[in-house]
Amino acid sequence: MDNNYLQATNKMMRIMCVGDSITVGVGTQTNYRAPLGERLRAIAANTAFVGPYNDTMTSEASQCAAISGIWAKTVNESYIVHWTTASQPDIALVHLGTNDIFNGASVNSVIDALSGTITKMRNIMPSIKIYMAQIIGTTNTLVNSKIVELNQRIAQLVQNTFTAAS
Repeated sequence: MDNNYLQATNKMMRIMCVGDSITVGVGTQTNYRAPLGERLRAIAANTAFVGPYNDTMTSEASQCAAISGIWAKTVNESYIVHWTTASQPDIALVHLGTNDIFNGASVNSVIDALSGTITKMRNIMPSIKIYMAQIIGTTNTLVNSKIVELNQRIAQLVQNTFTAAS
């Protein structure tokens, strides 16, 4: 995220973190939301984390739209419209696809789900800024080859779906 963008606005920027256990944090596993919240506070950014779920692990960024174990396909088909409508985010940080790939889903199905998620969020919030993360690699060479392909396709998806408004 661009620090100047966050500091230049007087409006509170609502950030929705969309994802799976990497976004939620599970057990003693931390998530990226806590250090992000701390960094935003340090630069005096006027932000609030939003989403339907609240956790006790992260005081800086306790709200999120993430479920441990969820697939990108499930978020697209069953959750994203409700989450976006209810939370009205200005910014969405999306980290999805890990569970799909580790459970044998095709790269095409993950890209279709991510594309659908982008479209649905923009239909609700036309000027939403969407940041799409690539997924984390693994030492399992068979799975990692799919992750490498997915990450390349995510980069293409971001380029192909970029708009000036969002």
